[in-house]
Amino acid sequence: SSIHTTIRPWAFRIGTTYSLQPETRLIESSAQGNLRMDRNTTLNLEIRQNEINDLTYYRGGLNWQFDTVQINARVSYQSEERWAGLITLSTNLIGRPGKVIPKLDSRASVGTGTVEVQVLSETEAYEGVKVKGTQVWRRATTNENGVAYLTRMPAHQQTDIELDEATISDSELRSTNPGVSVISRPGTYTVVKFPIIRTAELEGHVVIDDGKGSQAVSRALVLLKTSDGELVAQKRSAFDGFFLFDGVEPGIYQITLEEQLASRLLKKPAEVKVSSNSGVIRALNFTLSSAPTRVIGSLAKSSTLQPGSGSSSLVATPLAGSSLISDPAVADSSVSVSSVSVTAADTSKRDSQTQSQIAQGTWFVQLVALRSFEKTEEFWRRISQSQPALKGKSPRYQESGGMIRLLVDNGQSRQLANQFCQKLKQGGQDCFIRNIK
Repeated sequence: SSIHTTIRPWAFRIGTTYSLQPETRLIESSAQGNLRMDRNTTLNLEIRQNEINDLTYYRGGLNWQFDTVQINARVSYQSEERWAGLITLSTNLIGRPGKVIPKLDSRASVGTGTVEVQVLSETEAYEGVKVKGTQVWRRATTNENGVAYLTRMPAHQQTDIELDEATISDSELRSTNPGVSVISRPGTYTVVKFPIIRTAELEGHVVIDDGKGSQAVSRALVLLKTSDGELVAQKRSAFDGFFLFDGVEPGIYQITLEEQLASRLLKKPAEVKVSSNSGVIRALNFTLSSAPTRVIGSLAKSSTLQPGSGSSSLVATPLAGSSLISDPAVADSSVSVSSVSVTAADTSKRDSQTQSQIAQGTWFVQLVALRSFEKTEEFWRRISQSQPALKGKSPRYQESGGMIRLLVDNGQSRQLANQFCQKLKQGGQDCFIRNIK
């Protein structure tokens, strides 16, 4: 019988040996303690009392576990004043495919498999790169030859072998192999290769040219495709129109915009050839023309998009035959308004009041764009209660391209709208400003 417990870094075991037949008798009792001193070193202490010959045994030892060899030093004493000492060195020879000299390992690998991971380019081996067997918690680091060994891999079990690219010293380097699954078998050696290549970065801006100057376009969807048109990656431009594709492998690429903006292109980048020494390729810029004339109907309560009960919100609805901005993701698209003639007296009065309010400025802060008015209105009710900056502000709803945009308050100058948006962002609410002329 034995009792085992662990109080880290100590582990203890107390046990007894006894017989029941032909007579009940205690044969031996023992106590052991194991202290893990560091990653490679453990201390073992043991005391054992033999009741048959009335002898007490004491034993102490140190164990050092290294990558290639294990060292055990032990000393023992018994009550008859007999001393003994023993030092052992042990290792395991593991055969390697294509090599005469076997690999040395301090731990036995009988009944398990081994994976050799190679991290190499055509001209260089990469040392210090970490590799892992995910499901079985095996870790290793490549040596000066760019090779790491994952030993004692469980037999007949599928394991994903992955490379930690963050441990590659050069940020422009990456592996063309995202990972591989292997099934280890006893006595076998599996070789996994992670070819390393040097990648490039592609960057540029998306702007609008209205004849008077350039204006950045944020949230424009930029697509990176192969020369055959296969999509590789996509990014949205930042607040200043900037976009960046990193980790681009050598090849020939084309950079395009989403279809909604394609008809407004004045200038676009030519086909891009990326090589292993391209580094950063800049000035891959897009220039768009000003948005074609759009009509925004009067800011009036809509018969089809009514706010909830008690709401005094105004809804922008399109007039018959008009079209609104088709892409709610493009923040800085300019909108021109053609003249609108409304015959109903009450609608004209309401329109004139609204237009005088908008005359204060043409820039609005947009919080969100959702597919239904109910969800947009519900979002406003929730966010207006949690954001102190929205206290006293009124929402405006605009339908565009099947989306309902939530705009805040009356139009104002770009500077004021930007200041208000920054205040909202400080409170944790995402937003951007939109120019509606």
